[in-house]
This record gives sequence, structure tokens and C-alpha cells, in this order.
Amino acid sequence: MSTSTRIKFRRISNGNVVSRQKLTKDISISGIKFLSDEFIPVSSYIKVNLSFKENLRPLELICQVMWVKSLYNDESYEIGAQIRQIDKENYKRIKDYIYK
Repeated sequence: MSTSTRIKFRRISNGNVVSRQKLTKDISISGIKFLSDEFIPVSSYIKVNLSFKENLRPLELICQVMWVKSLYNDESYEIGAQIRQIDKENYKRIKDYIYK
């Protein structure tokens, strides 16, 4: 689904706990695509919080970076990440969001 929603993520594959807040470019049942000003290596794991509406709690999941595309001379990156861990409730929430 080509839509923008707020995403907050942090790398969990190293000791870095810095969180970033961006917008998604695409979202599906199996993954997300988003922009970042920070390079995240392929195979890195990230903890992701997606916010679909202001009044609902964020949807939490664990993703693995599958590809990275450099934009604007390495000033920004487009990142594709596959969902690796999601509970049943959040799976239903993301499915409902995509198919509505």
C-alpha cells in the first residue's frame, strides 16, 4: 500500500539506542519501505513503532533491513525492511489498515 504513516525506529543489532521518527513510503503485510537520514546496513534488525492514528497506541514489530538505496549523494536512504516478528493483535491491526 503506497501511503505515509509515522514510523519510529531504532536499531537493535548494536548498542545504539538512538530513535528516529520518519514517514513510511510503503507498507504491506510482509514489510515496510521508509526514508532515513541514517545509513542502516542490510541484515540489521530494527524495532519499529507505526502510528496509524493519534488516539491509538503504536503498532510494534521487529524488522530486518533487506535493502538500502542511497539518495542525494548519501544524504538520505530509502530502506526496505521485512517484518520478522509481530504478534497476532498487531498483525490484525496492520492487515485492517492495509485493506481498508
